[in-house]
Amino acid sequence: MGCLFARSASSETDETEKKVYSWDKRKDIRVEDFLMEDFQDRTLVRLPGSINGQQFLIQNLTNCKIYLLDHTAAINMDNCTDCHLITGPVKGSLFLRNCKGCKVLCACQQLRTRDCSKTDIFLFCTTQPIIEASYKMQFGCYQLSYSGLSTQFQESGLELMNNSWDKVYDFTPNPDQGPNWKLMAEDTKVEDVFVWSMEGEDENSEDTGLNKTHLPKNLMLNGSCESSVVPMVAGNRGRLSEESCLVMFFDQNELTNTVLDITRQIQREAVIVIRSKQTTLPEERVSEMFDKTSQSQYYEAAKRGTVVGVEVNGEDCTEKCREIIASSNGDALVFVTSSWQLIELFYSGVDMQM
Repeated sequence: MGCLFARSASSETDETEKKVYSWDKRKDIRVEDFLMEDFQDRTLVRLPGSINGQQFLIQNLTNCKIYLLDHTAAINMDNCTDCHLITGPVKGSLFLRNCKGCKVLCACQQLRTRDCSKTDIFLFCTTQPIIEASYKMQFGCYQLSYSGLSTQFQESGLELMNNSWDKVYDFTPNPDQGPNWKLMAEDTKVEDVFVWSMEGEDENSEDTGLNKTHLPKNLMLNGSCESSVVPMVAGNRGRLSEESCLVMFFDQNELTNTVLDITRQIQREAVIVIRSKQTTLPEERVSEMFDKTSQSQYYEAAKRGTVVGVEVNGEDCTEKCREIIASSNGDALVFVTSSWQLIELFYSGVDMQM
């Protein structure tokens, strides 16, 4: 990986296009500030504001705990063994190569693994995760909160309701040996896999560089489902019952906050969220879902802009969702239906756009 930082031997007049990294765009950026390499048995912490949207490289680590608690442009993790990696939102890709026995808790626009093994990943990913030449991989849903994480998601541009963590694509399947990946059991918790301790700031500490060695208490790092910035989405792990409903939220001020608030209330009612999507619907799909006359308010709202669809599953889920929406404060326009035809119409339209 050292070649990433080597100077080109070409002359200044050479017109060959060179790779440009985010740190190349600012003269005051030091490459070594965005690189962790050749550590063993260490805890390495980067606090909010210490990366600030730059790319980050991790390589040649063994038995290390890495906390990149800021938003980044992209992360490459190479040749790491028995490491824990926890990240804030990654605007672009997280690329794991030649890693084994690792535990990863990450949010990104794209995930790719190559030549990895025995690695567990709690994931938020807005596109289909891809594994290649990797085996004994496990996936679960990203669950995390800490001070400033919500703002970091906004700065990264990742939509919280667009999580495809469970839709893994394997470039190199091996039918003779069985699947190379599986979904974690639904009751697997982040807190069961990752163990961290929060410490107070020591005024006499020599921990003054960018790489900290402890997590300050005021960071309020938490891996519980109840406090997570990203809502829990069950995905393809199965349904609780035969009853599902679609809850649709229409474009409005504070759309994401409204969706998150109502979704969390719904999840307290012994039901689960199977999938969610924030999108715009083509006009022909809107016409298929809503009658222009009798459902004009939904028809016009769906045509006008962004919609968020949340599929909820569980006994009496339709009634529970309607009761929560009716009792919630605010004038949000929300549509609830238990029609499988409409549920599939919504998600098939979304899938066609991907």
